[in-house]
Amino acid sequence: ATAESPAGGMPRKKSPSSTSLASLLELNAMSGAMDMRLFHPVLTELGTFTDKQYGVVSLEARKLLIEQNLPSLEERRAKLATALGDVLACSPVVGFSQRVQKMEDFMQSNVPIRDVLPDFIRHDDDAMQLASLELYIRQTYITHNLVSLSGGTMEDKMPFIGFTFMSGADGAMEASSAPSTMDLAKMASDMESDVEGTVYSRIPTGVSREGVFVKCTSWEQFTANFGAIIAKIPAPERKNAEAVNAIHVACLDAPMVLEGDSNEEAFAALASSFLGGFTDSLKTQGVRRVTFMVYINGNITDLPSIFTFRLKNDFGEDSLFRNIEPSYAFQLDLLRLSNFHIKHSDSLQTQMGNVHVYSAMPKKTLAAQAGLKGPLLERFFVRVVAIAPQYQESESERLFVESLNALELKMAEYEEVYTAKTKKAAPPLTSNHLFLNIVAPNTVVTPTTMEEVASTLMTRYSDKLTRLGVAHFELKIVCRFSDETAPVSLRVLASNPTRYVLKTETYVEKYEGATTVFKSLNPTKPGIWDGKDIKFPYELIRPFERQRAAALNSSDTLYCFDYLELFAKSVEIAWDNYEAMTKTKSESAQRRPAEVFSSVELVIKLKSGGLGAGADGWTLKDFEAGDCELTPTPRTSGQNDVGMVAWLCTLRTPEYPAGRDMILISNDITHIQGSFGTREDCVFQAASQMARARKIPRLYLAANSGARIGLAKTIRDAFQVAWNNVENPAEGFKYLYLTPADYQKFGVREVPAVKCKRVFEGEEERWMLTDVIGEEPDLGVENLRGSGMIAGETCRAYKDIFTLTLVTGRSVG
Repeated sequence: ATAESPAGGMPRKKSPSSTSLASLLELNAMSGAMDMRLFHPVLTELGTFTDKQYGVVSLEARKLLIEQNLPSLEERRAKLATALGDVLACSPVVGFSQRVQKMEDFMQSNVPIRDVLPDFIRHDDDAMQLASLELYIRQTYITHNLVSLSGGTMEDKMPFIGFTFMSGADGAMEASSAPSTMDLAKMASDMESDVEGTVYSRIPTGVSREGVFVKCTSWEQFTANFGAIIAKIPAPERKNAEAVNAIHVACLDAPMVLEGDSNEEAFAALASSFLGGFTDSLKTQGVRRVTFMVYINGNITDLPSIFTFRLKNDFGEDSLFRNIEPSYAFQLDLLRLSNFHIKHSDSLQTQMGNVHVYSAMPKKTLAAQAGLKGPLLERFFVRVVAIAPQYQESESERLFVESLNALELKMAEYEEVYTAKTKKAAPPLTSNHLFLNIVAPNTVVTPTTMEEVASTLMTRYSDKLTRLGVAHFELKIVCRFSDETAPVSLRVLASNPTRYVLKTETYVEKYEGATTVFKSLNPTKPGIWDGKDIKFPYELIRPFERQRAAALNSSDTLYCFDYLELFAKSVEIAWDNYEAMTKTKSESAQRRPAEVFSSVELVIKLKSGGLGAGADGWTLKDFEAGDCELTPTPRTSGQNDVGMVAWLCTLRTPEYPAGRDMILISNDITHIQGSFGTREDCVFQAASQMARARKIPRLYLAANSGARIGLAKTIRDAFQVAWNNVENPAEGFKYLYLTPADYQKFGVREVPAVKCKRVFEGEEERWMLTDVIGEEPDLGVENLRGSGMIAGETCRAYKDIFTLTLVTGRSVG
């Protein structure tokens, strides 16, 4: 296939990726008119592609497969037409009880109507328009308490719905004892967060709020009648009362035609300018926000754009919440991005939910406090919100795929822009975040079900998640644990930092005093968010993120402490396989221990407990003199300041549930590039000797740079250069030298760190460097001596015990 040629040029050949994508989009457009089952084999194969150039193609194919389980556009349009017909046959009066019941029954059927409802809002029949407006309000404010609705036709034959509402429950639990699956949902909340920008404003449930939704045939009709629209909002009873009321406007009969590079920005400027002239009137009526649903320079068969203009911005647009209904805005949970400067990068409305992409740059002061050095890299937060009376598992995957698709496009844009600016390849982003929030308050699910959903998605799309640099997938659902219990906010955090062992942590939101916190459902292994405020900001950097990135980039290997998780997972898998084989012999089968793998770090310490000359209290001389011992030391990961780490591990397998010990030794590739100095050699030697003494296996995970080539850093930082031409260093230098003060510091002592020759440059005294000896340990051939020492120890271990060396990355020598 070829694309049209540029003026005066040769035709450009399309890439296989762009050709495949075009075919899939065309197939999607025709899906309602053909039997899509014929395409399942090829779509399935395309969905498995992992190569970067086919990223969008594979996601589009996967999305098409998922859509085959959903009603088609025509089927959904027909169901909505039937439902609205039943509503009108029941009663033409807005808010009539039987009419309301018909609408609620239809909403419970969970038919996606976001993309078909606008067709009925602009229907020729006035009664149908009014019923559509009422259905939109009931669905949009499903998380609120709708007190009453009324409707009719106002000036200029514009249909409208007036409604009174209150903020609804947020699904947090009241304070109580440690939660369990049985008692979690017995507690309900009494507050809802109504977000304004990035600030949560608590509006108690008892505050009555007024709203109006008006359908206009055009922008001109709206501007001519806006004063009358404002008047539909009852004025607050108290002066200076907090503004809590809302106005919704739909202009859907025809797309607006605007000039400018960005149609959406042009509309935002137009609407903001117009609303600014009514600020006083809006404040008088207590209006908090004005929301527009419009088509802009597009096809009216697409989903309309949504813009919200807030009082706090003097009715300028709140661009962070573009293309999402304002009653859903707080569900984006943007307060947790407060450690970053964020910018709304993209948004997508689908038939099921809203996909929003935010580019985020760490705040410089916070980055400095966190120890981030060098140029700060942006990251992407993809936030997805779906409101559904009844939750279906297929919806999770569809929305997950939509979020990956949006992230794929933004990552490609990031790489293109970075390369264009710097002429270099863009550094990989490894801290992107996916957040999927499903509000399904009438759905009954269990925490285990949602854990399985998160695990399935993370596993099925693991290659794409790794390539797109997704650090965490956060799945939140407002649901019930039984038909009799109140809605609860359940949250699953899934991550795979090692790329081999998937972690899931499950929380509920629970009131503790005046604060709502995350409470882990596994009290024996609480997650990293346990006990933290639900609004606490995402961290700038994950624990060991820099070490993992350094290990991956330098030697395509893992951070040494992550190998413990792999061993633990392997033992878990062994038990899973064993239990699967012996499930019919449950009485005679071995029982899985509570802890199948444990480890303790082995640390060299001085026997006297005093401090030696080394950075950690000991040196090679101390070790050779017998003044050191290898001690099991429980401590958190990453506390080592030696580039060799050892552990005493116990594996409780089905073959030996009581547990067998082994010594595990590993290079730390992130410590001075994993090179061997004398202290690294000592750790290896001592750990291997312990394995031989105990007659237990010794495993060594090798990823290193060989013997260390030392550098006298103190001298490097002190010497000066005598240039041939100070104005032009390219002409070379005459010698290196120290000032008299530095020479006194390094050269005049019992063991000098330098040898120098006294010279004068004019009248200036200098000490020309002739030899650099250095004062730091591990600068010279003593490192090679240590290599010989551990080679001899390995030979002895080979004869005495089981040994295994696994080269996991670059390994020298």
